[in-house]
Amino acid sequence: MSSVARGNAFEDRVFDAVKRELDGDRLGLSSSSAKPYKKKAYYSRDRDDEIIVDVSIEVWLPGAGHWSMLWVCECKDYSGSIPVNDVEEFKAKLDQIAGANKKGVMVISGALQQSALKYARANGIGII
Repeated sequence: MSSVARGNAFEDRVFDAVKRELDGDRLGLSSSSAKPYKKKAYYSRDRDDEIIVDVSIEVWLPGAGHWSMLWVCECKDYSGSIPVNDVEEFKAKLDQIAGANKKGVMVISGALQQSALKYARANGIGII
């Protein structure tokens, strides 16, 4: 299996799990006001272009014209440990597309390097 196919299969598994947990009301979000997406693009003012994220959940208030909270899941199916620069890059993307109205989560199949774990914790990035 190619690395792209392997990554896409992992993202599909993560999306299915997120959807199942959301539908079961186990994420602290109401499934009536939150909707999951795969490979959705979000605008970045810094790039003046869109950033495509692996899996996202948009939370909408009743009658709102734009989502009020964005959960973004970055999927990493690595055979080795994930370095700090991957976590830093993920945080930079989060900041560009959602400002303060976000929750970032990295879903990983392996381990984080110690510095990557410390950086994630210091910046409120969840690790699954």
